[in-house]
Amino acid sequence: MKEFIATIQTAIIGTLDTHNHPFSSYAPYVYDTNRFYVYLSDIATHAKNLQRNTKVSLFFCGR
Repeated sequence: MKEFIATIQTAIIGTLDTHNHPFSSYAPYVYDTNRFYVYLSDIATHAKNLQRNTKVSLFFCGR
């Protein structure tokens, strides 16, 4: 798993919008010490969604 994650620099973050519909977008991240740190901007829709509902998923797609 670590080798797979090391080759990827962005993830697709899945959140829920104001109507609890799924919303997906790209988000850069860092993986360190078995934790994912995702960069979120306050103006991004996924960040606003997370402020309302903390349910989230990350999708990684390798080559």
